[in-house]
Amino acid sequence: MNQSNRITPPRRVALLMDHAFAYNRRALRGIYEHVIGHANWTIHQANPEPRNLPALREWAPDGVIGHITDPEFAEGLISWGGPVVSTTSALGIELFPVVDVDHTAAGRLGAEHFLEHGHGSFAFFGSDSTEFSRERERGFRETIESAGFKVLSCHADPLLSRHKDESWIRTEEEIERWLLQLPRPCAVVVSNDVSARTVTNAANQLGLRIPEELSILSVDNDEFECLFTAPTLSSIEIPAVQIGRAAARILEQTL
Repeated sequence: MNQSNRITPPRRVALLMDHAFAYNRRALRGIYEHVIGHANWTIHQANPEPRNLPALREWAPDGVIGHITDPEFAEGLISWGGPVVSTTSALGIELFPVVDVDHTAAGRLGAEHFLEHGHGSFAFFGSDSTEFSRERERGFRETIESAGFKVLSCHADPLLSRHKDESWIRTEEEIERWLLQLPRPCAVVVSNDVSARTVTNAANQLGLRIPEELSILSVDNDEFECLFTAPTLSSIEIPAVQIGRAAARILEQTL
C-alpha cells in the first residue's frame, strides 16, 4: 500500500466541562464549531472532577480542554502530563494556557450601567476565593470609587467551593443579614447568574422589592438562571462561543 494514502487517525480530545453551566455549554458549542471545520478529533466529554482522572489516564487522550476550577483536579492534569487548555481563570494561577474574558471589564460595565442610571448606593456579591469574581469586583469597585462612591461587599459565594457539604441555610442567612444592612435603594452587581438567583431569592424572602429597593445585575447571561428568577434577571453576556473556538485552535496547534 502507498504510505501516502493512509488515513490519519483522529486525535483523542477530552472536553472536561460541566454542561450544567450555560457558559460551558456555549464554550462547547464553539469548540464543536471549530472541530467541524478544522480538526479531526474524537471527543469524550466529562465533568472536571478528580474522580474522573483515572478514566482520563486510561483513555489516554492527545489533549484536554477543560473548565478547570478545582486545584486537586488541576494537579491531577499536571501529573497526567499532556497538553491542556483551560477556559477559565478561576484558579488565579496559570498552570495551563487559559482563554478567558476580561473580567475586570465586565465589572466595569456593571458599574457604568448603574452610574448612568443615577444610582448612589452600590454593593457587590461574590467570592473572595475565585479569581473571576475577584476581577469582576475589582472592575466594579474601581469604577464606583473613582466616581466618589463606596461599595459594600459580601463574599459568601459557594459556587466553586470544594466543600460540597457546606450548609445552605448558613449561606442564605449570611446573605439575608447582608441585604438588610444595605442602604435602599441600592444597585447590586453579583459575580455570576447562579449566585444572582440565590441573592434574588433571599431578597424575595425578606420582602425587598426588586428593582425599587434592590437593582440586581449579574454576569454570564445564563438564560435558564435569568428566567428562573422573579423578577427576571438582567445580566452581562460573556462571549463563551468565541472562547471555545479560541481554546480549540490553541489545542490544535499543540497536537
